[in-house]
Amino acid sequence: MDTKTPDTSQFPDSFYEQVCFACGIHNDAGLGMKFSRLDDGSVQSLYKPRVEDQGFPSIVHGGVLASLIDEAMAWALWSQIGVLGVTAKLEIKYRSRVTTDDALLISATVSKRTGRRINVHAEIRSAKKELLVESDALYLKLPGNQQEHLARQLGWRPMN
Repeated sequence: MDTKTPDTSQFPDSFYEQVCFACGIHNDAGLGMKFSRLDDGSVQSLYKPRVEDQGFPSIVHGGVLASLIDEAMAWALWSQIGVLGVTAKLEIKYRSRVTTDDALLISATVSKRTGRRINVHAEIRSAKKELLVESDALYLKLPGNQQEHLARQLGWRPMN
C-alpha cells in the first residue's frame, strides 16, 4: 500500500496532545489515529485494528469503523479549508467485512462547501486497495467564536 507523503505534509505532534477518543495521545482507550496531509489538503491515516475493536470474533465493529471515518472527515475539514465543524449527517456503506487482521487506509476529502454546510467523502481500503467502507457526510461549520476558542484549546493553526 503506497501511503507515503512528504514530511512537509505531516501534522505537528502537538495536534495530538488531547484526550480525543480517535486521535488523542492522552486516551489509553482511544484509537490512536495519526494523519498525513496530502498535496491537495485531503488526509489519510493508517490503522491496524486491535482485538478490542472487534464485534463478532475477528470482525471489526461497525461503530469503530464509523469512528475512523468520522475522525478522518473532521481532519479533512481542518486540513483543506481550515475550519472546525460538527457532524450533522453521516451515511456509511459497509462494502465488505473488515477483519482485525486487515491493515486499513482511511482517507477523507472535502467534496463541496456551501456556507456553513460542508460535504465530505471518506473511504476505508485494505492493504490490497479493496474498498471496504465508504461514507458521505454533512458537517456544519462552527461559528467563528467557537472555532477560535476550540482551536486555541487544541493549539491548532490552519494548515492552508
